[in-house]
Amino acid sequence: MVQQALQFQAVAPHRKCTEEVNFDPVRVLPSGEEVSVTIQSAGCPGTDTEVNTLEHVQVTVSLSSVCRGDLSITLVSPAGTMSLLLGTRSNDVSTAGMRKWTLMSVHSWGEDPHGAWTLRVKDNKGAVDRCLRARSEEAAGALLSVKLLLYGTYNPQRTRHEEPLQGFVSMGTYHSVPKVGDGVYVRDMYPLQDLIQWAFELERNRKVGTTDIPVPRQHKSSRLIFHPVQSFSSVDLDDTDGVDLHSHLKSLWNTLRDKVDTNWFLYKSVTGNQSPQLQRADVALRNFLGAGPARGVELPQMMRKLQGGLGGATRSSPHQNLTQLLHDISVDVRELFYLKERLQTRTNSGLGR
Repeated sequence: MVQQALQFQAVAPHRKCTEEVNFDPVRVLPSGEEVSVTIQSAGCPGTDTEVNTLEHVQVTVSLSSVCRGDLSITLVSPAGTMSLLLGTRSNDVSTAGMRKWTLMSVHSWGEDPHGAWTLRVKDNKGAVDRCLRARSEEAAGALLSVKLLLYGTYNPQRTRHEEPLQGFVSMGTYHSVPKVGDGVYVRDMYPLQDLIQWAFELERNRKVGTTDIPVPRQHKSSRLIFHPVQSFSSVDLDDTDGVDLHSHLKSLWNTLRDKVDTNWFLYKSVTGNQSPQLQRADVALRNFLGAGPARGVELPQMMRKLQGGLGGATRSSPHQNLTQLLHDISVDVRELFYLKERLQTRTNSGLGR
């Protein structure tokens, strides 16, 4: 960064070019209308204050007015750049006018000051409600003097194109400026602002859209390819020798069996129900918990039937938790069936012996 700073080239020295106009007679500002003055500037050529590249512009103006807040001032550069130097002010009811008021603009930064500068002073009658102005009023004020101060730099290598512009490049394409008459380019026939607007419209019409971006073609096959998926049993997924898992399942079986046996005994003792349905369920459960599942008896379905058939009786009993107790027995029986199938599978496959 230090090395780059040593090679940094500063801009040229700051300069100020002054153009002053005194009006004799003064320029009268008609009521509700506008007065404009033109100031020709060559940028103070041949002097040590010559400017050919603008930075900012100041205008010092003196005028009289019947209502200062109704006035607005606009400056137009030779390139056509318009700067609003002063707008209307609703609370300014002064009749003192302006005595060497200096207004500034940076809108013309980088432009060449050579050419005609136009200053417009407009009376916006009625902008200030508190200003009492007569309808028969003829003049709103008078413009006394104007001084134009051009601040910028001078670059001797910058040339001014005196010949009329014949064309320009936009979006990589050369465009000719339209001709008039017998095909002759007329200087200042097309103001710079018009050409800028024209170039903008050309670029806008040729801007790149989403439809202009090519999409690479992708070759996709419409043929469906099915890849076989290998299935695995629960035994294949066990990476142990099966001894520890078998003992764990057996321990879980004993725990659930004791729980079901206790809850079933408690249920029969509380209800005292000796219906045939309850007796068949008791025989099936004893066979299942003892020597294995009862042949030809679907114990889980029988427990669900028992729960539905005895639900009313249990809800009418003093013990309100009997329904939940029977539900817990049914859930545990289903878990015991699952454990029994797992134990038989491992025994048949030779594991857990």
